[in-house]
Amino acid sequence: MPVLHHRSEILPLTRDYVLLKKLRFLVNDQTPLMFHGIIGRSQHSGSPSWCNVEEICQCIQYVKDLKQVGVKNKDIGIISLYRKQVDILKLELQKIYSSEEEPPKVATIHEFQG
Repeated sequence: MPVLHHRSEILPLTRDYVLLKKLRFLVNDQTPLMFHGIIGRSQHSGSPSWCNVEEICQCIQYVKDLKQVGVKNKDIGIISLYRKQVDILKLELQKIYSSEEEPPKVATIHEFQG
């Protein structure tokens, strides 16, 4: 999220700040980051990697909520611990987005680290 520096403070740009205010699920509307613990069942689903269907469903709902208030896909990043879960999330997001629209980035922490 772009920021402006003023008096040694990092401030969100106005448009981004307005979007953050619309997101009721954020605990702190000053920080566009959240952690959400979900009680679900981790499954192998025929692969050495794991996935959690409840987490996948919640992620999809958050993406829909973010899109509804005007957050752009390029500004959304979903981090998963499991490769299989990344693959399933990508498939589910492709169902939501048209072929012309790039879905939000979904990756493991290793892919987000630069």
